[in-house]
Amino acid sequence: MNPIIKQRQWFWAWQDDKQEAWLHEMSLKGLHLVNFQKGAYHFEQGEPRHYAYRLDYRDLTANQQEYEQLFADAGWKYIGSMGGWEYFRKEAAPDSMPEIYTDTESKIQKYRRLQWFFVLLLPFLWITFPNFDFEYTSLFRLATHLFHLVGFCLLAALLGCNLWKLEQRIQQLKRL
Repeated sequence: MNPIIKQRQWFWAWQDDKQEAWLHEMSLKGLHLVNFQKGAYHFEQGEPRHYAYRLDYRDLTANQQEYEQLFADAGWKYIGSMGGWEYFRKEAAPDSMPEIYTDTESKIQKYRRLQWFFVLLLPFLWITFPNFDFEYTSLFRLATHLFHLVGFCLLAALLGCNLWKLEQRIQQLKRL
């Protein structure tokens, strides 16, 4: 059994191409993605391989078994899921990198699904946000509410940034 190497790496939602490139570079170093646990990538150490990794943000209404079979029929190995992203791997020739989507519209739909996730997340954040009664009986209570308000505003700004960057990716694809 080959040793497992754990690594953490941060990628934004719109950086799936950078994540795919990083995973490819890892495979060239002999580290091959096998799964995820607690936010960490788990790599099996082995011989360097030329693997193409591709990510998809799956339509949750699709049947998981049929979804995985569709990719398997095209030669892709299903690695697993992390943060709503589905990971696939396929051995590739050094001069070409296979794609899971052969048309631009399918790529755009992937980013649209991700945008809807962020849009639906915002009301959930608002619902979980503590109620303001604006009758502060102590400085501590005022500080606590301000802390929550700042936190909510930062999360909302982060969601907005993700939506904006995803829209930029979509517009970029439309220009191709």
